[in-house]
Amino acid sequence: MRVILVAAVVLATLGAGAVYLAWRFVDFGPEASGFDRGAVTFEVTNGCGVPRIARAVADELSHRGFGVYEVGNDSAWEHTAVIDLRDPEGARAEAVAAELSVARRFWFLRLRERLSPEWLVGLDSSRHVDLRLVVGSDYRRFFPDVVALR
Repeated sequence: MRVILVAAVVLATLGAGAVYLAWRFVDFGPEASGFDRGAVTFEVTNGCGVPRIARAVADELSHRGFGVYEVGNDSAWEHTAVIDLRDPEGARAEAVAAELSVARRFWFLRLRERLSPEWLVGLDSSRHVDLRLVVGSDYRRFFPDVVALR
């Protein structure tokens, strides 16, 4: 009887620990954000050197509901970044970076910790768009299904 009681306590403790870890670290579904994807205008620039990748990412963003107006080239960037061209606080760039974030994975589980592009402020009043997305060498993290057609 005593062995059964100890086994039950151990199993209950292990079960509670597993439930806690799952609740704490595993992402069970997408969080709804109140961000209006069509409210900002983009230009997408290629900072990784892969031919035509900026066009492919721009098409993907358009399918997701973002307003992409220009595509171009940029100097070499290691990390994908969202640059706010209008707001000195960078609120829109931060919001878009959060929208483009992806869940980190541990085997088949999506973790709550999210990986998002860098965001920064680079005011440029001569541009007619709100944000610039620079596609860096790590673009496959954020756009895994994007393929640059040749």
